[in-house]
Amino acid sequence: MESAWLNVRETAEYIRCSVSLVRRLVAENQIPYRRIPDGKLSKILFNRKQLDLWLLCGSQNPSKRQRLTFESIL
Repeated sequence: MESAWLNVRETAEYIRCSVSLVRRLVAENQIPYRRIPDGKLSKILFNRKQLDLWLLCGSQNPSKRQRLTFESIL
């Protein structure tokens, strides 16, 4: 069973791009992600279903209609 949460490297592989692009998308707040405290640093994690929705509708904040439409597909 695949994990629902991906790290930066796994996300890059999942969406077929470079790690640096994923980091840039995070810095520009262009991709859905969560920061998880991990001691003095924090981990950046990505939810697989949110990534699918983001890829399908092209927006980090899809409308309710887009979410309902694409979630029924997923």
